[in-house]
Amino acid sequence: MKILSVIQGNTYATGVSAADFSEYLKMTYANDTATIDLSLNAAVQYVEGILWMNFVNKSLKLIADGWDDGEYELPINGTLSTTVITYYDTNNTIQTLSVGAGELWLEQVDEQNSILHLDTASLPELYDRKDAIKVTMALTATDSTIPSIAIELIYQIGAYFYDCRVNDKAADMSIVERLASGLRMKVY
Repeated sequence: MKILSVIQGNTYATGVSAADFSEYLKMTYANDTATIDLSLNAAVQYVEGILWMNFVNKSLKLIADGWDDGEYELPINGTLSTTVITYYDTNNTIQTLSVGAGELWLEQVDEQNSILHLDTASLPELYDRKDAIKVTMALTATDSTIPSIAIELIYQIGAYFYDCRVNDKAADMSIVERLASGLRMKVY
């Protein structure tokens, strides 16, 4: 099973919101919702990576052509809140697999990695296609409150990303690194 996509949500842990970020930018959120959301999401992902924390709910989509050994490493953490498994049966008809509480769960290995466990003993037979199984999981943030220094950095980096998007220029990651170096010195 491989990760097809990780979709960043818009529900953040306490301390960050699109409304607060647009106020930080001195912009009206309704006037430029898409650019504000994209800039904020990019900044949150960047700071999550630096601090090895999860500040936002995510939707994780996985795809597979078979029920392998039942354990899949995922480079993501969070609390599993919803799981939907769809698959193509031997007649190539899409079905939804109902999952019991003990059949599917997420084990957090460390701050950035988890293992998805599937009980494969009683799983249905599949049609022979590469995308036979699709798993969609909703993960809620593990860190309920974002430290104030991280919020400040998220807004600073987000403002830089916003400026790059609005002015149609490529982001210079060395500038982002310089912004982040102040956080690293304060945290470590």
